[in-house]
Amino acid sequence: MSDVDDYDDVDDDVEAEQDQKPKGNAARVLREQNSKLAEKLESLQKELDEYRAEKRKNTIADVLREKGANPKLAKYVSRDLEGDVTAEAVEKWLSEEGELFGYEPASEEDNEVAAEQQRISEAVSSAPSPRSGLTPEQVAKMPIDQLIEMGVIPKKQ
Repeated sequence: MSDVDDYDDVDDDVEAEQDQKPKGNAARVLREQNSKLAEKLESLQKELDEYRAEKRKNTIADVLREKGANPKLAKYVSRDLEGDVTAEAVEKWLSEEGELFGYEPASEEDNEVAAEQQRISEAVSSAPSPRSGLTPEQVAKMPIDQLIEMGVIPKKQ
């Protein structure tokens, strides 16, 4: 083959590109592209707004649950709070407006009781299961020698 044949292939590629170019006025083509991009932008903006609204709603509901308030209050909180919602803003709203909806903040005593209940639950869940299969009432009625013999009470050394 000669070098001339290679150049002929290039001319065919250029002609193919020219056939694919849109025909007509360049300004019209740009306007069409611009309108398509504007539609896509509008669609993406709506989707972004939906995600932001959902995130806002979830943030408010999470804080309300954490504080022991009804998460359905989120619609009222979101009406009163503007912009990005933070946990501090929701807590402030609860302290100011919560009693109108029957919310009472947990007292320190309630928090202490909850902490104690949590500690007891953790201790019970990590406690070993009884090895003897006896109920506490049965163990209370049995003599100590028999309990030691069964291995319920460890032997003294």
